[in-house]
This record gives sequence, C-alpha cells and structure tokens, in this order.
Amino acid sequence: ETDLELVKSLYSHPSVIRWVDDGQPITSDEAVAWMKKTKANYVKYGYGMFAIDDIKSYGTLGFGGIVHPNGQKTPEIKYAFKPDCWGLGLATEFVNGLMNYAIETLQLTEVIATISPQNEASRNVLLKSNFEFSHALQNEDGTVTDVYSNCSIK
Repeated sequence: ETDLELVKSLYSHPSVIRWVDDGQPITSDEAVAWMKKTKANYVKYGYGMFAIDDIKSYGTLGFGGIVHPNGQKTPEIKYAFKPDCWGLGLATEFVNGLMNYAIETLQLTEVIATISPQNEASRNVLLKSNFEFSHALQNEDGTVTDVYSNCSIK
C-alpha cells in the first residue's frame, strides 16, 4: 500500500505510459486494482511485480517483475522506470538479474517479453539480456506487439 502513489505517478507519466497498454494514464481505482492483482499473483504463482529500489538513495526507481497478463500461461517480464533513470543501464541490469532469478530460483522454463515495435530502448534492453524476437502479435485494436523470448532458457 505504501507504493500506491508511486504506482499512480509512474503509470501516469506521459513518457512512461506511452509504452504501456493503451497509453492512457492509470486512474486511482486502476492503481488499487494493480496492487490487488500483484498480491494475487504472489499467492497464485509465488512471484509478481515489485518496487525497484536504489540501495544507495533508498528511492524507488520503478516497478518490475514477472506476471501472467490476462491469465496467459507463459510468464512475462515487465518493467517500467522513472524517465530520469533511463539510459543508465538500469533496465538491462534489472532484466538480467530477474532472468537469473527466474531460471535459478523459480525454475521457469520459458519467459517472454512484449513491447511496442517502436520502443527501441526496450528492444535494445531485451537483446542485451539474451532475448530474441519471436513473432509479431496482431492486437484486436489493430496495433502490433512484438514478442521476445529468452534464449538462455532452452
């Protein structure tokens, strides 16, 4: 609950939200639902989203984790950082660390990531983190989502 305002702030920031879902800022009710879903994921799967904190400043840099959006079977890595944290290598460090945890501790056999084809920064993070392009997914609204799979789990 202490992260609720941070969730709302991050997922309402125009530079961040343009890459998330439909690009619309999260409402207060949606932020509460996000927190409830996160708790439910930990109960059901033993993992989910969490705050990404800087151990030096004790500030929250963003949120990330492994989820099953809309109940999908395949676990999916998600992350979002505050814009002032972009370009510092933090996303790559996060994805690599989380994938090590997914493989070694959670013993997941497959993890995917989905991004907008226009999101070059996230594509670069995924490629540097041993993901490879799998396929393009045509969404109901006519947009396309690129699906990447982690090639270190094979």
